[in-house]
Amino acid sequence: MVDVLSGIIIAAVAISDLSVFLAFAAIALGFLLLFFFWFHDVKKLLVLHRLKENPILSPISEHWWESYAVFNPAALYDQGRVHLFYRAMGQDGVSRIGYASSPDGIHFDERLPSPVYSSPVEMIRSAAAHIVGRNTISYATLSYDTASYGSGGGWGGSEDPKTSKMGDRIYMTYVNNNGWSDLRIALTSISLADFRAKRWNWTAPVFVSRRQEKRSSIKRFDIVNKSGVLLEEQINNKYIIFHRIFPNISIDYRDTLEFGEGMYVEEHAAIPPRYDMWDNEKISMSSAPVRVPEGWLAIFNGTDARDSKYKIGAMILDADDPSRVLYRSNQPILSPETHYENSGKSGIAYSSGAVVVGDDLIVYYGGGDKYVAAAKANLRDFLRKLSRGEHAVLTPVGR
Repeated sequence: MVDVLSGIIIAAVAISDLSVFLAFAAIALGFLLLFFFWFHDVKKLLVLHRLKENPILSPISEHWWESYAVFNPAALYDQGRVHLFYRAMGQDGVSRIGYASSPDGIHFDERLPSPVYSSPVEMIRSAAAHIVGRNTISYATLSYDTASYGSGGGWGGSEDPKTSKMGDRIYMTYVNNNGWSDLRIALTSISLADFRAKRWNWTAPVFVSRRQEKRSSIKRFDIVNKSGVLLEEQINNKYIIFHRIFPNISIDYRDTLEFGEGMYVEEHAAIPPRYDMWDNEKISMSSAPVRVPEGWLAIFNGTDARDSKYKIGAMILDADDPSRVLYRSNQPILSPETHYENSGKSGIAYSSGAVVVGDDLIVYYGGGDKYVAAAKANLRDFLRKLSRGEHAVLTPVGR
């Protein structure tokens, strides 16, 4: 009897030990699985996912003013819709600004049949005189060779708009192209009330940058100031204007938005290229930085001297000092790889607008100086990876 009881006790202890062992094994396996999923998530690329709907806007042959190309859109979010102001060109080679809107930032169910902004006619007339040697314009006879003109293939007009919503106004900067002789940043604005009612009562544009300066006999005009955009908040009662004096992102701090002789933007601070990385040739701010808990999320364009392709990157700027870069992507978050990023002019993914819709960051860009495309990422995940120095890339949805 004693032997039986001893056997039962020994068996019970063995079973108990086995249960404890199995319990510990289960806990260990659980921690191992948690680590695996954490490691897998951490090592995922910091990516923007190209929309499967790309290109989201294409030229419309029936619209003479946008029959050749639509690209480089500014973007803003207002009253539950994403609004794009995009650069458009017809066969005349003149750039104008078109408009489209979407309830989700992906499917654009509104697109106006006429431009919503054009450079003043005297600027276009001057550009026409520069090209064809006369002061009148006949759109039926004007034509151009895209290889001969470097500014997206066009030779005049309103190029590469960027928007900032401040108070009860929307400010739009753009590059005023007066032919090859002069590229200058211009600024106009419209009230929110007029914008929402689609009354395109823009203010008369003013030049923000001075005329191009001739510095050598080799290049006609070496100092080109482009890619101007306003930060959407004042800091220490100063307006912040990002622009580009080659090769830097230049930063100006201003008391007012008044411009004129002796009152043009300057380079009071600068964010330079990184000469050992993918953005070693030149960089520019793509759009108004987005306020996030970490500071300002800035999407930027950069080129590599080894291939001169336009690629997209991201950085986080200090909330109180936007000249201070806290984090910067070590690799492009999107590079020109698809047909619509190479079919017009090869090797161009040029960002010009970014908005937050729900949980997503959506970045809009021009593909190949021909189409409007977009890519997105979960904003929280994107910021986490960017701030940890992890790789962020935009990849096609569905891959």
